[in-house]
Amino acid sequence: YRPAGSYFLFKTTSGAEYSYQWGSNGDKPISGDFVGDSKSDMALYRPAGSYFLIKTTSGAEYSYQFGQDGDIPVPADYIGTSKTDLAVFRPSNNRLYVKDIYTGVTKDYLWGSAGDQPIVPN
Repeated sequence: YRPAGSYFLFKTTSGAEYSYQWGSNGDKPISGDFVGDSKSDMALYRPAGSYFLIKTTSGAEYSYQFGQDGDIPVPADYIGTSKTDLAVFRPSNNRLYVKDIYTGVTKDYLWGSAGDQPIVPN
């Protein structure tokens, strides 16, 4: 990923290379299987407005506003559905917020101590 908004992909099964113009300067690349098809989706976290932007392997694009200024994106499968959940860690109150994008349910958890830094999953 290049910060100006370019993804470069390599398909190991065929050796093919792909590039996509997607995203904006300041977006942060994140990874995960947000649709549960066992394939990594292209995804970005846009700190301006706290948006998760997802482009699936089928080409579908999704945008979810989740979090607030200063949150750190930490998406992973927290719920156990084999799909990556939207999640942010909020250093100001040491809370982890997790949203299931299919049910819309958000849960939060007190986690850590002042000054802790989350390890962002890849």
